[in-house]
Amino acid sequence: MKRRLYYAPARIQTKKAAPLPAPVAKREPSLVLKAPMKFRPGEEFGLAGVRFSGGYIQEEFLHDLQGQRGAEAYRAMADNSALVGGIYFAMRTMLLRTPASIEPFSDKGEDKARAEFLEQCFEDMQYSEADVLMDALSMILYGYAPLEIVYKVRRGFKLDPRQSSSFNDSKIGWSKLQLRSQESIVRWKMDDATGEVFGLYQQPSPLYLEREIPIEKLLLFRASAERGNPEGRSLFRSAYFEWHTAKKLIEVSGIGAERDLTGIPVLRGPAEIFRDDATAAQKATLARLKTIGESIKQDEQACVLLPQAWDQDTKNPLYTFDLLSSPGTKTMDIAGLIQRAETRMAMSLIADWIMLGHTQSGSWALASDKTQVWEQLLDGLLTQVDYTFNRQAIPRLALLNGWPMDRLPKRKHGDIRKPDTEQLGKILPAYVTAGGIMDQKLDEYIREVN
Repeated sequence: MKRRLYYAPARIQTKKAAPLPAPVAKREPSLVLKAPMKFRPGEEFGLAGVRFSGGYIQEEFLHDLQGQRGAEAYRAMADNSALVGGIYFAMRTMLLRTPASIEPFSDKGEDKARAEFLEQCFEDMQYSEADVLMDALSMILYGYAPLEIVYKVRRGFKLDPRQSSSFNDSKIGWSKLQLRSQESIVRWKMDDATGEVFGLYQQPSPLYLEREIPIEKLLLFRASAERGNPEGRSLFRSAYFEWHTAKKLIEVSGIGAERDLTGIPVLRGPAEIFRDDATAAQKATLARLKTIGESIKQDEQACVLLPQAWDQDTKNPLYTFDLLSSPGTKTMDIAGLIQRAETRMAMSLIADWIMLGHTQSGSWALASDKTQVWEQLLDGLLTQVDYTFNRQAIPRLALLNGWPMDRLPKRKHGDIRKPDTEQLGKILPAYVTAGGIMDQKLDEYIREVN
C-alpha cells in the first residue's frame, strides 16, 4: 500500500491593510464661534457717537441751527422764501395725496379683524389722518417730528372730544397723535453714558413751564437718523447757506433799487452841531437830522421840514437838503447772483426741475427725468413714516389690547406717481397677446388709475 503524501498549501502572508485616512473635516467659516460667547446678547461695546451734553444735541456745528434757535431758522426759511416755501408745500401736498392702507398679517379672520380695528383707530381720532400725516411731515423742514400718543377707551360718544368715540367696545384706541412743536423742544432726556433717549423736555406756550414726555408716549419721525440723532437732519440743511446768501442779496437789491429811485439824502447843517463839545440842544438837532436822512422815502408821506436860517457872514442857508442821485452803473449782476443761489437751493433738494420755465434752459424730457428722482425721494420719506407707525405706534396699541405681537397688521403707502395711462394702454394689448392674464386685481388697478 502506497503511502499518500498530503501537501498543505502554504499560507499566503498578506500585509495588514492600512487603515483608511480619516475624512477631512469640512472647514468651517472663520466667523463661526466654536467657543461660548464672551459677551451677553444685546451687549454693546461701541456707541453711535452722537454729540450731546446734558441732553442738548450738538451735532450741528452752526450755532444758529442748534436746538430751538435752529427750529426758528428753518421756519423763517419756509415762511420768508418763496422757493423754500414752494418746495416744502409741494412735497407735503404730494405726500398727503398718496394713498395708504392697512395690510393684515394674513387672510385669516382674526388678522383681518385686527387690520379693520386699526383702520377704525385712524378714523376715530380727534383729528383726521391727514392732519396727523401733515404733522409728521414737518420732519422734512425741521429734521424730526415728535408726536405724542394720547389713548382713550372706546366707550361711545362723550361730550369730552378727547374721550368720545364712534365705537363702544371698551377697547383701547387713539384719542390723538399730535405734534409737539419743534420750537418748544428744549432738550432730550438721555443716558449720559450710552446716549440712549428716554424722552424730551419742552416749554410750550402760554405758561412756558417745562414738561417731560417719556419716549414710550412719543412717535419720533425723522427724515434722517444718522448716528441715532433724535433731532435727525433737515432736508433743507444743505440749502441754508444759499438761502442766507439769497436773503442778503435780495435785501441789498431792494435798498439799491430804492436808492436808485430816490437818491441818497444829503443834509447840511452848521458846523457847531457836529462838534464833540456841542450842547445838548445841538446834539438833539444833529440826531433829528440823522433820523430824517435815514427815514426819507419816495412815497405819499415823503416830506422834509428844515428851519429857515442863514449864516450871518456868508448869507447862505444854515440847513440844506439835497438828493445825491446814483450814476446808474452796475458793477455786479445782483439778479444773476440771486438766481444762482436759488438754483443751488433747489439742487440741494433735487428740486431744480421747479426752475424750468423760469429760465431759458431745460427741456420737458429733462424735467421728466428729474421728477422721477424727486418721486423716489418722496417715496423714501413715506417709507420712514410707515416704519415709525409699524415699529412704534402699532405695537404699543397692540400690547394694550392684548394682541399676539407676532401677527400685527402694518401700514403701507401706495404709489406716489400714477402711471401714464397712454403708455399703459400701449402695454396692455402686448401683455395680453403674450399670454398675460387679466385677473380681477389687474382689472381693479386699471380702473383705479383711470
